[in-house]
Amino acid sequence: MKRIISLVICIIMIFGIMPLDVMGARPLKRTLIVNNGTGGGQYYAGDEVTVAANTPPSGMAFVEWEGLAGVEFISGNEKTPVATFIMPSSSFEITAVFKNVYHLNVEGGTGTGDYYEGQEVTISANEPEENTRFNVWKGAEKFSFVSGDVFSSEAVILMPSQDANIAAQYEDILDENMPVEIKVDNIRLRSGRYLESGKTSVTRTKPASDSYAYYRRGVLVLHNYVASDVSGPFVKVEEGDLLIKLEGKNVVNKSLEGHGISIGEGDLTVTGTKNDTLDMFLKDGTGIYISNNGNITLEGGKIKIKFEENSLRNESTGIRTYIGKISLTGADLDIVCEGWGIQAWYNVKITAGNINIDVDKGRGIEINKSGTLEVTGGDIKISSQKSGIDCAYSIAINGGNVESVSEEGYGISALNLVSIKGGKVVGISKSENRCGVSRAKTSSDMEITVSKSSSGTPVAEYNGNSNDYPYFKAVQKTGLLGDVDQNGKVNVLDANLIRRYAAKLVDLTEEQLAAADVDGNGKVNVLDANLIRRYAAKLIDKFPVEE
Repeated sequence: MKRIISLVICIIMIFGIMPLDVMGARPLKRTLIVNNGTGGGQYYAGDEVTVAANTPPSGMAFVEWEGLAGVEFISGNEKTPVATFIMPSSSFEITAVFKNVYHLNVEGGTGTGDYYEGQEVTISANEPEENTRFNVWKGAEKFSFVSGDVFSSEAVILMPSQDANIAAQYEDILDENMPVEIKVDNIRLRSGRYLESGKTSVTRTKPASDSYAYYRRGVLVLHNYVASDVSGPFVKVEEGDLLIKLEGKNVVNKSLEGHGISIGEGDLTVTGTKNDTLDMFLKDGTGIYISNNGNITLEGGKIKIKFEENSLRNESTGIRTYIGKISLTGADLDIVCEGWGIQAWYNVKITAGNINIDVDKGRGIEINKSGTLEVTGGDIKISSQKSGIDCAYSIAINGGNVESVSEEGYGISALNLVSIKGGKVVGISKSENRCGVSRAKTSSDMEITVSKSSSGTPVAEYNGNSNDYPYFKAVQKTGLLGDVDQNGKVNVLDANLIRRYAAKLVDLTEEQLAAADVDGNGKVNVLDANLIRRYAAKLIDKFPVEE
């Protein structure tokens, strides 16, 4: 009996917990199924098994073995096309996974090749030439960084699901005695240096602090920068062009009088996204000022220029340039001052964006010489003591909403021409001697032109007296509403023409479409035709678009 027990113990020690077949009391083999590869078959638990992925189809690459997680590897792993592992005590199935490959081209560095989507790729910039250094990876916005960033000469990126290109850009190592100096919070910044907020220490690389100013080759980056009790201009350039790039929330507080950003001669451009801001709280002077030749361009971002209450505030101006132009594209601008909101000698162009100007004593927007104001889209609100918009030559409003309210002057005024071709325009004067919308002062029969566009009906609203300063009625430039055939009458023939257009039997011109859209919904269909029939039958005396 003892010998039998000993024999059983030996068998258990030899075979462990291996399953045994019933007839022969031998271990059972288990099944390994291999998809897209070789190595499948019957194996005992504990056997060494080698699997190999098939050659990938054209345009694809091996990525991993699906189902191999948890096994004991002898060589390779689930990420290698060939792997050797210990067969477990149960049957299982694995699959070689293939993915499409895409080409990565690395200009000025290493890492060019074919990779599958999501594969980690190491890119390295070449050694820079003499008197140059690595600056940035151009085209990096298409990639996710695993390590390093756009400023790292060596980084690891993830391959996107398309062919892609990334280029190493280099820059010259500039002479420290550069001709243009930038003053930020009275601390001079030279090319290629970073400055932490409130500190004078200078480093060669981006600081760990989330608040810094950085200037390099004509570009000043303000990143969550806070400057308090600034004496003199916050940023000053005697001569030369400057680009200010806004990142995050930036604030400037001045304790003494003077301009916020001052350019002697040169162009100024300020850029940012919708979440980037620059708030300047000033004592006096001008928020953004070019004293000689130069243009001001604001692209995106939110800029606030606000002057504190003090005895010198009546000279304060939001933005001013003499011999130059001002262009605002998608920028949100908020100005609170007493002198002028925006002042220019020549053209001011506003495209999209939201602009609020609150002027206590002066004008909202003033353009001297032979300048013009052009507005396309966006919301503009002006509240001023004198004229809200005063232009020496002409005003063209092509879209957006413009509201200008003046206490003593004109709401909107131009010497030569006021043209409204889109959007809604409201000019209001609270003075008994002025009017809301004015063109010239020499002839009482001059008109403000208001054109209807296919996108909707512009509206001109105004008020004022006709005693000493006549105001001019807005007229419809495109003709009679509902007169689709443009014969000077509105009748069933116009309704029939709309029905034929709705059935795609005829085409209509832009002027005809503008006249046909009598319900003002931007579409021309049988609903407009029915309204014209009712109007012709004198069942209604005006169209919905006129209400």
